[in-house]
Amino acid sequence: MTKSLDSYRTSTIAGLSDSKFDTILKPSKPKKPISNVTIVGFDTEFTIDGRLLSVQLAGRNEDVIVSRVFYTSELDKEKLFSYVRQFCQENGIELAETIVLVAHFASAEISHISNFLRDFSLRTYNRALEGSTEIEYFDASGRENEYVEGTAEVERYKLRIVDLFGFYPMSLDTVGKMYGSEKISLEGVGGREEKYWKENMDLLLSEHAENFEAYAKRDAEVAILAYTRMREFYQENHGLDVLRYKTTPGLAMAIFRTQYLREPVVPFDLHPESYHTRWTQFASLDESEQLEGFAEVEFEFPSNLLYPNLPVPGEMSDKLYFPLKGKSWCTLAEVREARRLGASINRITGIGFKPGLEEINHPVRQYALDFMQKKRSTKGAERETNKLLLNSLIGKFVETQKDIEFGQILSLVKHGAITAEQAPQVYKEKTSPHRKRPRDVGGGWWIEAASLILGKARALMSQFISKGAIMAVTDSVLLPTGTDISCPARRT
Repeated sequence: MTKSLDSYRTSTIAGLSDSKFDTILKPSKPKKPISNVTIVGFDTEFTIDGRLLSVQLAGRNEDVIVSRVFYTSELDKEKLFSYVRQFCQENGIELAETIVLVAHFASAEISHISNFLRDFSLRTYNRALEGSTEIEYFDASGRENEYVEGTAEVERYKLRIVDLFGFYPMSLDTVGKMYGSEKISLEGVGGREEKYWKENMDLLLSEHAENFEAYAKRDAEVAILAYTRMREFYQENHGLDVLRYKTTPGLAMAIFRTQYLREPVVPFDLHPESYHTRWTQFASLDESEQLEGFAEVEFEFPSNLLYPNLPVPGEMSDKLYFPLKGKSWCTLAEVREARRLGASINRITGIGFKPGLEEINHPVRQYALDFMQKKRSTKGAERETNKLLLNSLIGKFVETQKDIEFGQILSLVKHGAITAEQAPQVYKEKTSPHRKRPRDVGGGWWIEAASLILGKARALMSQFISKGAIMAVTDSVLLPTGTDISCPARRT
């Protein structure tokens, strides 16, 4: 068994440091809210070939949304700050030392800032991109002598661009509808379809300036409305400040650690005696009968089975295949489903536990039940937020932290900010003072739980897939009309 586990680790997670073995998921207290901050919605409009046309800013002055378009063909961090400062002065919004600009799919906005690779510290969070920088400002009007003499006090600000997409991974149009602020339609303007104007924003600006301005403002308005309402929701319901987090999964983990988890989860490899759960090794089907856990199995399905369920990693890639015969590293839930499908298990070894009350009534279960109920009992943006929180916790248990700069470069190439040919040189030359080597796994790393949950989900879905699925995706299976869907999964 030890040899098998070593082989599994070497072939699948050798690239991770020892943090995968000794990271401890612990209960925590809510982080202190950030008080001295100015939050502004941020958006840009540009031509189909990437030429900048305008910068839009929006803010909340109490409950009133205010916005403005700044027309410009170029943008750097100093110019962006000057727009923010002017906008806040015009609308009676206090300018704090920390300024948060909220964009949706921020890579588009950040890519229009000159020298953004040099001037901003960037981090990617899946498809979301966040950037931060520092600004020094001195109002020289009437104070030139102070500046020359070196006695002037320079004002320092931190400018942070956050990505709403990290919290709502959907179109901004969908986000706007959730919060009652739909995007402005360009359909029929000048007798043309909306698609035409989106591909010719410069012509919209020159021929229909009022329509351009109304359309341009709305994205920044939706961004500030959604982010500040979301911030209020988390503060009122969970005592968390979204300014401390980058994504909804991050908030889900914070809720779990502050409101559900009562004691540390110590990795089995590090301290097997510390688990309340009693793990035991097994080497036969009989020994594994009442257990949950992990196994290495040699198996063979009937030759006429259309949908085998045991995963086998490819020899030349990390892709999973589901063959009729082979060797699999899987969960016992998947082994039981394989036997239901008629598989012969020729050899099995592994490690597992007999579920007791502590395992059955685990905090993860209570978290899922609570957010399922919250999702069903709420509507609109609150329902969508609860749905995202319900779905996003489990992924944090298996989150790994990748090369920051490499992730940035890939994102920039993907979204057209730089070309693929430029990428190697940009990566080589980027020497950010903020560069740090991240841990290989996230603070919520709990690979045992993530694997057990995934295996159980696969076993449950297999019961429907095996009935002759036309298509299967993350959370649904498409079956022919009239298919009998009675199966053990519906009684679980």
